[in-house]
Amino acid sequence: MLRLALQRVSLSSSSSSCSRFITGSASKPSLSIWRRKKELGKEGLIITKELKRLQTDPVRLDRFVRSNVSRLLKSDLVSVLFEFHGQDNVFLSMKLYDIVRKEIWYRPDMFFYRDMLMMLARNKRVDETKRVWDDLKGEVDETI
Repeated sequence: MLRLALQRVSLSSSSSSCSRFITGSASKPSLSIWRRKKELGKEGLIITKELKRLQTDPVRLDRFVRSNVSRLLKSDLVSVLFEFHGQDNVFLSMKLYDIVRKEIWYRPDMFFYRDMLMMLARNKRVDETKRVWDDLKGEVDETI
């Protein structure tokens, strides 16, 4: 009797979890990469630290970007970019902005531009803001 009750419980719980899995993942569209939670992983922390250390030496910074930043996963690259947004580090944010836009997986996204423009406006960086705005207008024109 106890076995029969346990079998019923296990069957009912496995069938309901299976149906939740199928319907839950298939019916919801995925979030844009710019709207997802951005947590820095170990690799992202190391890259962030090194970029901040090397930002005063342009030659070593460019060499580091070519050798290490280009190897980052998409999620780590976006996390590092938004870490610099949070720190209001305009120079490194613009550097990573250029890198992200050159990536093969990059697609224009309004949240990406919104966050860049808000960070630049908060820091009163007019020239960089105009550049990002022109990039946004150019990408909107390309998609139409």
